[in-house]
Amino acid sequence: MAAVVSMRFRSNKSEDELTQLSHAGLEKFRALPGLSQKYYVKDPSTGLVGGIYIFHTRQAADDYVNGPIVGSVRERYGIEGELAVEVLDVQMTLSE
Repeated sequence: MAAVVSMRFRSNKSEDELTQLSHAGLEKFRALPGLSQKYYVKDPSTGLVGGIYIFHTRQAADDYVNGPIVGSVRERYGIEGELAVEVLDVQMTLSE
């Protein structure tokens, strides 16, 4: 069954710096085992940024969350405060 990872945080980086970091990581994410899609997100009302990740399996999602990319995100993105990470199982999709 597929899984979704939601990651949200507040960054001390400018919007341009965040965009550069996102572009720099594209190839790494394209090669990430089990990743189907990644959405770069921003909530303008709160200033929170982050990502929504769609994985083919829960195991792939768990491996990502416990792996080196997430382990380095706090420093790379200049996170201030909490790094909120959720892993959710997909129960059904529109195509089912």
